[in-house]
Amino acid sequence: MLLLLLLAGCRPAPDCACLDCGDEPRDLVPDARLVVSGIRPADGHPWAREDEAGPAALRNDLPDDGWQPPEGAAAWLEMDLRPRLGSAVFERLEATWTGAAPQVEVAVLPGCGLDPSAVLPWDDPSLPLDLAGTCGGCLRLDVRGGGDTVLTALTLTGLSGSPPDYLYDGDWVDPPPRLAGTGLIEGFYGQPWSWRERLGAVAVLNRAFMDLYLYAPKDDPWHRDRWREPYDILSQEAFAALAIRAGSVGVDLVFGISPFLDYDAEDPADYAVLRDKLSAMADLGVQGVALLADDLELEVDVTVDGDLGVLQADVANRLRADLRPAHPGLGFWFVPTVYDDDRLAEWEGASAYLEALQALDPAYQVMWTGTGTFAATLTAADLDPVRTLIGRDPVLWDNLWANDIYDPFAGRLHLGPYAERNLDLYGATAGIGANPMVQGALSRLDLGLLNAWAREADDVRAMAASLESSDEEDQTLLVQVMQAFDGTALALPGHPALEGADPVVDIDTLLPLFASLAALPSAVHHSALDPDLVDELVYPLDKVRHEGRAGLFALTLASERLAGREGAAALASAEAELDLSAESRFVWSPGAVEDLLDAALAVEVADTGLGPPVVLPPAPVSCLAGSTPAWRPFGGASEVAAFGLPGATVRDDLIRWEPPHPGTWTALAIARSPGGGWAWTERTFMCEPG
Repeated sequence: MLLLLLLAGCRPAPDCACLDCGDEPRDLVPDARLVVSGIRPADGHPWAREDEAGPAALRNDLPDDGWQPPEGAAAWLEMDLRPRLGSAVFERLEATWTGAAPQVEVAVLPGCGLDPSAVLPWDDPSLPLDLAGTCGGCLRLDVRGGGDTVLTALTLTGLSGSPPDYLYDGDWVDPPPRLAGTGLIEGFYGQPWSWRERLGAVAVLNRAFMDLYLYAPKDDPWHRDRWREPYDILSQEAFAALAIRAGSVGVDLVFGISPFLDYDAEDPADYAVLRDKLSAMADLGVQGVALLADDLELEVDVTVDGDLGVLQADVANRLRADLRPAHPGLGFWFVPTVYDDDRLAEWEGASAYLEALQALDPAYQVMWTGTGTFAATLTAADLDPVRTLIGRDPVLWDNLWANDIYDPFAGRLHLGPYAERNLDLYGATAGIGANPMVQGALSRLDLGLLNAWAREADDVRAMAASLESSDEEDQTLLVQVMQAFDGTALALPGHPALEGADPVVDIDTLLPLFASLAALPSAVHHSALDPDLVDELVYPLDKVRHEGRAGLFALTLASERLAGREGAAALASAEAELDLSAESRFVWSPGAVEDLLDAALAVEVADTGLGPPVVLPPAPVSCLAGSTPAWRPFGGASEVAAFGLPGATVRDDLIRWEPPHPGTWTALAIARSPGGGWAWTERTFMCEPG
């Protein structure tokens, strides 16, 4: 009977709402939420590297990366299908492990955090595990032993409903004009993006009507260190697929190469290798090629003068002459060794070098970062000197959101608006390219912010979020994420509302802010947002959750002291949350919550009549997906608000919401008393299938 149900794509139990399953099983991991109990710290670092050792590494293109469970402890990995797929009928589980073989047990659950409906031993995890006929919304791997184990690949084959669109492709009404020469530069140091991330970036460039994607990641060996070597066949196929997709939506994929670290101008073979490699990339379908000569001084001794400019311009012009006959539509870009005002001012031969670049064929677009590598402000007038020296309008290479110089040590998400840039740049440049973050999925939000700036949007965050999702609740979450990490390469990420905040005077702002931050990880997990984006938010939002809870305890401390009590428990809890926050490698509003806690501790202990509302003991609540559970968290409250529960409504002091799917939800509620005091509480909802 189970086999018949599996073949029919139907549900063998009431829980398995496998609607529109299709006829063929597929891998469900790309659309699952991957959550783990922990990861090993990186060698030589106090923190774990979530991009290399966390569950997100199972989705990148590097075969040696993967989940690295902590040594000497039991560990688990959950695949939560509910937010994007609902439930599924499972067929087979396959994994690739390196290191010592672990002991693995597999649990099938109706929703993550709920009691399992089946537990299966995986006697040999190097072989596929037959799951045919089992059904659920979550799969959990309990892993024991194998101290140096790494899970490098994971495939869960089964039948499920269709996920939401990978990225929203709505029809544009009265589309705006295309922003010519504007878009993305994948030009940072650190782990290059995955091909999934690149396809996602092209989708957002399409929706933003921007047309530039310059591929130039410094740590792609075949781009820089091993530039003479051809890409392997799989990489060539991926480049071709990306070029086809980009070209179909009006985006120019420009392939960049950086040969000048060891290019030998006296050896004809070096030029031939360079020419042939670029020709091969043009054959794959890229719409342009870029020659990069930046950052040579960081790795080799180089004399920057007119002779260097002549040499580079000669190589560039020969390439243009040799490549154009076979590829007449090919575009050409050049990144000079002198690429900002700081280098122009500090290097003796910089002016002569740039003047020599006037010999570049007019077809070449020359890139420039502005007043510095990280320009604080930019106007058209700032570009007058370089325009005169090179004899053309430059393309702006903007590092405003770049985080690669920080990422090896401390994580920084830069999701602040595209600010301190004058719109007159469009009349003084041949285009604007953003070199964003190491986090490829989150960098799509930066592209949206660039588009919103260019369109002079009233609400730049809302416009950026609309390019990522058509769902209003998901857009609201993304706006909250961008507000939480309002930072750039020149400003530490954090929430601007915390600067100089007072725990009493600013309570109407701080209480809902901290509650929303503490609930944000659960809300993002249960959303329908793209898995790659959610992967990149897991660890930063864990930091924010602890900071949000610490802030709430700081506000509780102030409320207690205004009610005539010392608030020792609140103080201890706030300090404990800050200790947990300090274990994260991510940077967020440094010192802001600590300052708020100090301010709360300075509140005089006196009964001012501002006693907080009573937090009621958690009463049993029947939580079934599709039902409408009710939650009354406070007694004697006049104002109540809920966070982390999508679509929740509040009437009087009663919170109602409808769980969209089974699973475990973290919710927070805040309240004000009739006398003006305040309180908050947290509740975990474990919602069973309806």
